[in-house]
Amino acid sequence: MRQTSNGERRLVERVPEAAACVAALSKRGRGSLRDLRVLLRMSDDYPRAALSAAVLEATHYGMTDLDRLARMVLRRFARDFFRVGFPGNATVEAWRLRNVVVGG
Repeated sequence: MRQTSNGERRLVERVPEAAACVAALSKRGRGSLRDLRVLLRMSDDYPRAALSAAVLEATHYGMTDLDRLARMVLRRFARDFFRVGFPGNATVEAWRLRNVVVGG
């Protein structure tokens, strides 16, 4: 049985769901210190709920690509921080038509 590092322990304390992700990384030969640091940075930078959900989904499918994991996390919380909708649930075209400046 392998010994866990301090970084791995810190990561699992912050995001318990990450234990399975770290194990999958190690199993596939990708459990390097760099990968662990990337996961630690994600745990610092991203909301815990979004990271936990993305890690669970990634481990469910056996995914070990950390760039893809980061995109999954960003996609999960982007809607909360970046409003993409239009006032009054208007469609894009209707909003454009109302806001067109008639000029000469």
